[in-house]
Amino acid sequence: MPTTPVTPYVPQYITVHLGAPSAAAENVTVSFPEYVKNVASSEIYATWPRAAIEANVLALSLIHISEPTRPEPIS
Repeated sequence: MPTTPVTPYVPQYITVHLGAPSAAAENVTVSFPEYVKNVASSEIYATWPRAAIEANVLALSLIHISEPTRPEPIS
């Protein structure tokens, strides 16, 4: 079955709300790589196997690319 190739869109910047979804809080814009680095560093431990770290960063990137307007945290 032929499929149409999908080209992922990786944003250059992402805007982050610094609070709960309904809270009056500041929005800041950061580069997407900086965002992934900061989120990953709070979710991943250096003692994890390298493959687990790489998989976590990939999943983090894909979740946020595929759901760029999701208003609440993904649990």
